[in-house]
Order: sequence, then structure tokens, then C-alpha cells
Amino acid sequence: MLPILALTLASLLVQPAMAVPDPEPMDAEWQDLRGKERRRAWRHAPLDPAYESDFSAYTIGRHRTRLGLMNLDYGLLDNLHVGTAPMLDLLKIYNLHGKVTAIQTQRIDLSFEATGMFWNGNWGEDAEDLSITVWPLMATGSWMISQRFSLHLGYRWDNVDVRGSFDSEDLVRGLTSALGIDLGDELYGALEGKGAFYGGGRLTLGQSRLAVDCRLTRRDSIVFQAWRYNTLSARIDAGAAVDETMDAGAAVRIQQPLEGVLAATSSIAYQMTLPRLRLRVGIPISGEDALPTMWLPQAFELYWLF
Repeated sequence: MLPILALTLASLLVQPAMAVPDPEPMDAEWQDLRGKERRRAWRHAPLDPAYESDFSAYTIGRHRTRLGLMNLDYGLLDNLHVGTAPMLDLLKIYNLHGKVTAIQTQRIDLSFEATGMFWNGNWGEDAEDLSITVWPLMATGSWMISQRFSLHLGYRWDNVDVRGSFDSEDLVRGLTSALGIDLGDELYGALEGKGAFYGGGRLTLGQSRLAVDCRLTRRDSIVFQAWRYNTLSARIDAGAAVDETMDAGAAVRIQQPLEGVLAATSSIAYQMTLPRLRLRVGIPISGEDALPTMWLPQAFELYWLF
């Protein structure tokens, strides 16, 4: 994580900030319009290929706020915003995230995003003081192919640290709540069944992401997204802590490819972009049997910019 933070800070110092388009055209005649005429003018205004979106490498801009169903973000710089997910905070899943567009050119942008989530609780009768800390790290590249088409490619690493006394069923239940995917078959197979007790673990999940957006007008877009978990690597420790530096007991190492185990989750959606509002509504086209936390963020989004 430190190398990524160092790279991000360096990019802020050496990369000239790219001007973020004002959310509303400043043409005086356009500003005088009201109601339907104003909305019609916005719809037919010139396209904005680098409009901010949650699947792209772009950020919300300096001193702007984004309030959505899941996230509350604030722009510290033209290419850096930070925020939290208030709904998770209310569930005592404390979290903070930040995103920086480190490389900016006329057609290709690259961003880095880091999130920290922490919570504890008992997912089973035998689980004691079970806590899970998740540190997702993500890199996203956005390529503006033309005024109407953009391609967005990303890769996310979910780094999970589990601490407490738990068995394999508690572990699977906690990870399902934390990550939104069911890894029961993979973990039960690697841990040789259910019921054994463990004292901690570290897991890393790799996920690739793809998004394509087609801009019909400045207001209307069609967005296709696909996410796929690729790999799972883990170390699960069994036994008891001897002191702060050593555990007694066995350790299980897991290295599991997931391409043939977990299907890709994809969706297609209509997205409406207004001066202060973003709305996306869609349907899953694969992976509809996955947990809703996998495909709902793709297919549905609503937030305000001010």
C-alpha cells in the first residue's frame, strides 16, 4: 500500500491538474432559460466525454460534493476526492476512501483508489471478537475513444485481515457479508470441511472490471459493465497466540483461481446525466444468481453534485 500512496503523492506534485468541466455551461443565453427549455438545451449541449462517473478514472472536481445512495464524497483538488459510505457507517462498518486521477492526458487517464473498512461482530455462536478489516486498492484507466464512446478498464485487490476465534462457517459468513460473494465451497474444500477453529487469516482477492459507455446525448448514455473475481490467495492460522509475535498451531495456505468458479457479473443500464444529478437504472445480463451486492452497484446509481 505504501508504494501506491507514494506514487499518488508524487503524481499530485508533478502532474498538472486538468481542468474539470463546469457542471453547467456558462453561456449567458443558456443561463436565462428555465424549465423545459433549460432541460432541452442541456440535452442538446455539446457532449462531455470526461464527465465524472463511478466506473471511470475521473474525479468530481475541486470543492464539489457528491451525495449518493451509497457514497458521500468531497473534492479536495481537481483530481482528488475523499469520502465515506454513510449507510455502512450506520451499520458500524466504518469506512473511508480516496481517489486520485494521477495521470491525465487528452484521451487517456489513470486513477488510483484506496478504501479502508473495519468492523467487528459475532457471526456465530462460537465466534468470539471476530473482526474483519478490508483494504481494497484499485487502479482504473479510462480511454476516450471518441466523443461518444469511452472504454474503462480496472483491477481491484481486496485485502482482508480477519482476527478472532472462529470456525470455517463463521469465516465464510463474515466474508460473504464483507465482500458480497459466497466463497463457501472454495474455503470449505481448502480447509477440509467445516468446524475446525482458527485464530486469524489474511486473504487477497483479485477482481477485473470493464465498462463501456456510449453517449447518445449530453443527458443520455448507455453503460455496459462487467466484473469478475480472478484469484483468491489466503493464509488461515489455526491455534492460539503465544505472544505478540508468534502463533502456535498450523497454517493453511490457499491459492485458488476463480475464473471457472465465480461467473462474471455484468449489466447494461441507461444513465441520465443532468447538471446536478446522475441516475443509472439497468438490469443484470449475467451473474444474476450472484448476491445483489455484486450487480446492484453496476445497475443502479443515484447521486447529486453540488
